[in-house]
Amino acid sequence: MIIDGFKEKNERSEITYVVAKYRVIDAHWYPYGEFENIEEAQERLEELSQRRHGKFAIFEHIRSEILTKLN
Repeated sequence: MIIDGFKEKNERSEITYVVAKYRVIDAHWYPYGEFENIEEAQERLEELSQRRHGKFAIFEHIRSEILTKLN
């Protein structure tokens, strides 16, 4: 998903959804896949939850570029 910003700023944001697995040993989330649509991420989350043991979640990954006029 791409979002364009307001008129006073030249802003562009790209949102993707990341399915990740939690590792208790080092207390970190590790990505299993990145998707453009939340529906695809939810399908992958369901598949992983059925087949594997562990804790999985969906995260929103937002990349943003902003150009602001200073004078």
